[in-house]
Amino acid sequence: MNDLTIDLEKNYQISISKQALHERFNEKAVEFVTSALEKLFNKQLQKKLQFRHCNEFRRFLIKDSVCFQVDESLMNIYPGSGGDGSKANVRIQFEYDVLNGQIVDLSLNAFNEQDAISVPKADSLWAIKN
Repeated sequence: MNDLTIDLEKNYQISISKQALHERFNEKAVEFVTSALEKLFNKQLQKKLQFRHCNEFRRFLIKDSVCFQVDESLMNIYPGSGGDGSKANVRIQFEYDVLNGQIVDLSLNAFNEQDAISVPKADSLWAIKN
């Protein structure tokens, strides 16, 4: 939050406290970011993908995640790797349906919830045939 407030002040002359900014991260903000990302991905991928109108599959999913450390006070919600590693880590999970241009999953998870072993959503495999 500190980096975001500094960026807002420096680049947009918006002065806001870390707490006030945190309070604005609500369900509507998540919906907005998800919608903006879908539009951005669709615009970027539209020109580059030749299989966009593939009739053999209903979905083509791309899935990845990124992890980062957070304050140790969050270790009960977002436990770290243990040992000498960070006590609290967050994993951002991202899954995108290329054929339908939709974000399937954009979520915060504990570090120990691996993307490679996470359970696919109902009727979602990497590619599902008609």
